[in-house]
Amino acid sequence: MTSFRILTHPRAGSLRAGARLATMLREAPSPLREARVVPVATMEDAEAALRELPPDALLVAGGGDGTVNLVVRALRAVGQADRPLGILPAGTGNALAHTLGVGNPREAIAALLNPTVRRLDLFLTTHPAAPLAVCTLSLGYEAEILRGVAAFRGRTRLARGAWAALRHAVGPTQGATVTIDGGEVLGLEDTFFNLGLYNIPHYAFGRLAHPAANPSDGRGHAVLHVRPATYWRSVLRPSDTDGGAATRSFTTCRVESTVPFQVDGEFVEGARFDLSVEPAVLPVLGR
Repeated sequence: MTSFRILTHPRAGSLRAGARLATMLREAPSPLREARVVPVATMEDAEAALRELPPDALLVAGGGDGTVNLVVRALRAVGQADRPLGILPAGTGNALAHTLGVGNPREAIAALLNPTVRRLDLFLTTHPAAPLAVCTLSLGYEAEILRGVAAFRGRTRLARGAWAALRHAVGPTQGATVTIDGGEVLGLEDTFFNLGLYNIPHYAFGRLAHPAANPSDGRGHAVLHVRPATYWRSVLRPSDTDGGAATRSFTTCRVESTVPFQVDGEFVEGARFDLSVEPAVLPVLGR
């Protein structure tokens, strides 16, 4: 009989991932109902949990995109990069889960009990604090949301963080140079609202914001919004044109940023780093 091991971050889902997982498991059929849930607050915790994982156990990330990122980094660190990873969407936004067709608990449980393995691309970087991105890396407005969210905890953190970001992002942002496949798309003195490097088409909460982003095509999808209007058009009324923003498919990118950025929903300080798209290196369970 298949056994399940669920790794979850204690702060995932605005501190509510544990309760969400408990509800999912109570309603799940056996053997998922008997899954062992392991809290992993750090890379060291995640690596230790993976080293103790039975070879035949099915590994699950119980949380959102940040939890998936942590578990994927740990898998690569302990030499288990080819172990398939399932998802129970107990996080806040769960963008990757929606892309995989497991954005609600019923879909996620069905995928774990009758798994289909897909292989996704990864963004690998030279940034020591953010060595990879599963879903997205962005500068500007989306990073400011995460800066605001990081300042709060509990049930109101997302709303209060978004409000803080809106107040901060009224004016233009500058302070980053971004080169994509050898061509500069943003200079240090250029002003912009948001620059996103997307591996998946979904935004938080299942919003299909970037339909052209394909997580299995060996390329990333870069979108530069100079003004807020094009950003909100792409989020609220998605199309292949990303609301009229400048877009480009890419395989490599160099970022030199004095402003912070976000990676899979986690806030990271600015730095100089290179990014490359590694095709089909992440096996995941979806529908």
